[in-house]
Amino acid sequence: MRSDKDWILLAEYSDKTLIRNRFAMELSRICGMPWTPEMRPAQVWLNGSYQGLYTLSEHKEVGAHKVDISDQGVYLEIGEDMNEQVCFYTGMGIPIMFKDPSEPTQEQYDRVVKAFRDFEAALETSWKGEWRPMIDVKSFVNFFIVEELTKNPDGNLRRSSFMTLDTDGKLRMYHVWDFDLAFGNCDFFRSLYGIDASPSGWFVKYYNRDGRNRGWYYKMFQDEFFVKKVKARWKELYPALEEAISFIDDQEIFLSEVQALNFERWPIMGQYVWPNAKVAQTYAGEMYYLWDFYYQRIRWMDAQISTW
Repeated sequence: MRSDKDWILLAEYSDKTLIRNRFAMELSRICGMPWTPEMRPAQVWLNGSYQGLYTLSEHKEVGAHKVDISDQGVYLEIGEDMNEQVCFYTGMGIPIMFKDPSEPTQEQYDRVVKAFRDFEAALETSWKGEWRPMIDVKSFVNFFIVEELTKNPDGNLRRSSFMTLDTDGKLRMYHVWDFDLAFGNCDFFRSLYGIDASPSGWFVKYYNRDGRNRGWYYKMFQDEFFVKKVKARWKELYPALEEAISFIDDQEIFLSEVQALNFERWPIMGQYVWPNAKVAQTYAGEMYYLWDFYYQRIRWMDAQISTW
């Protein structure tokens, strides 16, 4: 991994495969997001006491090999917690937080608010295409593929989505984050949206945080230009995305001993941990559930996209 002074330890407590975040980063790399955080599994001891298996990750922040923006650029987070110093909701109800700078100048604030206002206004008649030059279209396409393929409950512009606005004036989906509840590991889909966590069915394409048939992606998909962009990119990426399933097999072997130590420390195997949609009795069962979800999900999406 690249040398750095800032690191994050992610506790994969709800994800008993212990690999969903890292698997999603593999997909992020394949899809070509502007930045993909480096992540590695790490056993943790604190004062001589074993704490289990965590994910060591690069910190999400502005930097030359991270979120690489100019001095005039702005790094933003979509997150309904709204827990940064400066936040606002867009007209379509998307919660925007300033991450860097955390205290923007009035000019920066006004520029960001205007960028979202103009973008969403253009989306109201998205088929006219006036929204296209306002964003980095490729990053929005790649973001959609990662979030939809993983069926990430946070991927519908609800939480943990990160954007930039730099001197080129384009809104850009910069990196993805937070997938421990993705790949079918979430039982609150139905209570929030009336759908389940199964490998079939569109999510990001139709749903934003306020419900069905609303939001940016729903509007963009009404423009044939965007439909063609997604279809072409999917066709280009599909062989590598299909091959990525081998990551799951490799990690099951690689973690065979340390996962056992982790679940001795945290004896939750076979127990419901919020918000598990499936509870397997063994580590192999948890890994098979992830493998089968991805196997079915990628084929379902491919069959649907081929009809566009």
